[in-house]
Parts: sequence; C-alpha cells; structure tokens
Amino acid sequence: MDHMTSSKLTKVVLSNTNNPKLACHLLKRILSSSTSSSSIPTHHLLRSTRAAMRLLIAANMHHQIHDLRQFILSTQPPQIAHPSLLFLVQALARSPAHLHHAFSHFKTLRDHFPSLPPPISLYNLLLHSSLNQHLSDFATWLYSDMITAGIKPQTYTFNLMIQTLCDSGALDHARNLFDKMSEKGCHPNEFTLGILVRGFCRAGLTSQALDILDKSPGLVANRVVYNTLISSFCKEDLTEEAEKLVERMKEQGMLPDVVTFNSRISALCRVGKVLEASRIFRDMQLDQELGLPRPNRVTYNLMLKGFCKIGMLVEARALVDTMKKDGNFTTLESYNTWLLGLLRNGKLLEAQLVLDEMIAEGMEPNSYSYNIMIDGLCRKHMLLDARRLMDLMVSNGVYPDTVTYSTLLHGYCSKGKPVERGKNTRSRGNAANDE
Repeated sequence: MDHMTSSKLTKVVLSNTNNPKLACHLLKRILSSSTSSSSIPTHHLLRSTRAAMRLLIAANMHHQIHDLRQFILSTQPPQIAHPSLLFLVQALARSPAHLHHAFSHFKTLRDHFPSLPPPISLYNLLLHSSLNQHLSDFATWLYSDMITAGIKPQTYTFNLMIQTLCDSGALDHARNLFDKMSEKGCHPNEFTLGILVRGFCRAGLTSQALDILDKSPGLVANRVVYNTLISSFCKEDLTEEAEKLVERMKEQGMLPDVVTFNSRISALCRVGKVLEASRIFRDMQLDQELGLPRPNRVTYNLMLKGFCKIGMLVEARALVDTMKKDGNFTTLESYNTWLLGLLRNGKLLEAQLVLDEMIAEGMEPNSYSYNIMIDGLCRKHMLLDARRLMDLMVSNGVYPDTVTYSTLLHGYCSKGKPVERGKNTRSRGNAANDE
C-alpha cells in the first residue's frame, strides 16, 4: 500500500460513518497491509483504529468489536495492539451501558500483556464507573489487580474504594483501608474523611463516625462533614450531641450554613420542641448581622410542618402568608404540608379552599394531595363528597392508588355500609378486567 497520511487513513474509515461494519473491514485491510509494509507510521494506524472503534461503539456492534479485538491481537505488534485495547476499554468505560463490555476487554488486555500494566488513570476510570453502577465486585477485583500489577494507588483511588466499601456495607473494611492509607504512601484528604463519615452515618453509626473525626487530627473537617454528622445526630434525636458540634464548628471559625440550621429545626420539630425550633427560625429571619443564613424553602416547609403537627394553626397561617409574600409557597410539598396540617386539625372547609387554590394557581395536585382530602372527608363521614372528589381526581388525569381505595373502603366500613363497599370493590374489579 502506498504511503497514506493520518488524515487520509482516518477519512477512509470515517467516510463510512453510516456503515460501521464496512469501516471495520477497511481498517482490517489497512492493518493487514501495514504488517508487510513499514510505509504507514504507527500513530497513523492508531488514529484510524480509534476512529473505527468509536463508530462500532456508537452503533452498539459488540460482536464486531470483539472480532476486531481478536484480529488486532493476532496480527499486530504490541505497539499497535496494546494502546488500541487501552483506548477501547477507556471508551467503553465512559458509558454505563458498555461497562460490562469494558471489563471483558480489560481482562483480555491484562491476560495478553501482563508485563504492561495499564495506567492508574484507567484503573480510576473503571473504579469510578463501577461505583456509579453499584458494581462492588468489579471494584474489589480492580483494586486487587492494581496491587498485583504493582500500580501505586492514588488518594483518589482510595477514595473510590472506600466509597465502594461503604456502599456495600463493608464499613469495617472501609475504616481499615482508611487507617492504612499512610502505610501505602497516600494520605487521606477531606474528601476521604467525608466519604467515610457519610458511610457510617447512613448506617446509623453516628457515634462511630464522630470517633473517626476525633481520631483524625491531621485532617481538617469541612462544613460538609460537620453537616453530615449534625444531620445524623438530629435524625437519631440526639440534639445535645448535634448542638455540641455546632459549637465546635463556631470555635473553628466555621459558620454553620442553612443545611446545619435545617437539620436542627427538623430534629426539634420531630420531637415536639417546635417553640425552640421557631426561635432558631426567627433568628435566621432577623439576625443577619450575626452572619446567620437566611431560611430557604426547606426551612419554611419544616417549620410549617412543625406548627401544624402540634396544632399551632395561628402561627402556621401567618407563616403561609409570609411564604406567599416572599414567593416561597410555590411547591407541591408546601401545599400538601398545609393541606395535611389543616385536615389533621379539623379544618376541612379551609383545606377544600386550599385545594381549589392549588388548581386555580396552576399547581396540579398529585395523588397524595387528593388522598389527604379524601381521608379528611371520610373521617367526617362525607362519603359522597369523597367519591365525587375521586371522580374529579380521575378527570384531572390523576389515577387513584391503593391508598385511595383503602381510605374509601375504610370510610364505608366505619359507617356500616357494606353495600357501598361491595359496589366499590366491584368497580375496581371491573376496572381491572377492562385493563
């Protein structure tokens, strides 16, 4: 074959974009010719090979990719075959849909070139992709293979492995790997600490997570780590421990942010300490000179839920008015929270007006919104109104779920109307048959 430039070679392959199979065939001819002639430079061949592989990957032609891989391994020297397979694995690993194929080709690469270990960047890419796809077995195998190949892990590599172990529930192994990082020539950073702390907190082991922080004096915890711990302590109703961490943040010159305050408010409201939560909320609204964060929509919804939970409807109404004025009463969650609060406190008529307001404002109620109202009507034995609301629900394109039917059935049974219950059951049965 006459000398061809890189651009001409690649153009030959890419001219068959709509026919990747033909492009692959042309590439094989080029590669075959190169074995009997030294007229085509190696980097030109590699560019053409990568172009053909991209076409095959885009077309999901994995059988042809496999054949091309085998052809390259059987006909090309290491300076062509090794980088070609490296590129193939890298390109496949970047797409979740191709990850299993990437591992298959990677294992072939390792089997054929045991003395040419892949770069750490490829291991990190495969580890990251495995983590995103929750393939902990792949990640564990990769780490073992990396050590076998004599590749020195980076801190980023350890971070990926620790997160993989945490996600799979192997917290003791994650902690052990964290403790041994320095022995392997790597030092944990704030991200390593955050990953491990989050893993233990998600497992409900907040005290152990705090112990990790306390026993890592060389690491400076960032705001995310503190917020993770504070939120986790709050979820466990350990508010004193959470408050100690807030003070610890301040001592380190780290001002708590809105996430910190939301966690505290949520915990206080959950255990019924709504007045204490409201004082924190008021400080956020008024004391900007103290550097406190302003409330966001999450803060408002938490306080609204807290007020409604203990029947402080006067405060709840005032808060709703403030939210509307500030443009914070615009989400379905806010409306549903207010609907539920009104109905739990016996304000059926007001709740109906809120539902009408939602529709008028273009806020489409979901099944949860309707179920709240249907439950309120059934508790008042207003079964006809409940059935009418369910009809309205369907006409608005929201279909009843098991909660809707269970609520209605319970309403009919509690009022001693088995005939109505039977009619409703038959309606459901007919609807199922129609489907």
